[in-house]
Amino acid sequence: MQHGHIAANRGHFRDDCHGYFRRRLRTDVQADGQVQSRYLISNEGEQS
Repeated sequence: MQHGHIAANRGHFRDDCHGYFRRRLRTDVQADGQVQSRYLISNEGEQS
């Protein structure tokens, strides 16, 4: 759960750092999506 931390601290960095945080944030979101989908699939398998 680092998304809120990154968003909160973004204003403290210089403008040339924003590209890094955008790439980092996009990567984190994609990783979270993969983890959530895997979690949902594993739960469905256990329930059935």
